[in-house]
Amino acid sequence: AGMSDIDVSRNTGIKRTTFIRYRVKYGIKRK
Repeated sequence: AGMSDIDVSRNTGIKRTTFIRYRVKYGIKRK
């Protein structure tokens, strides 16, 4: 265990948040 795991989790979280924001921004119209 180390910063690697944390970095991965952090990156995944950021990516997920960005994806959700992108979806909301565009309105989930295009699936």
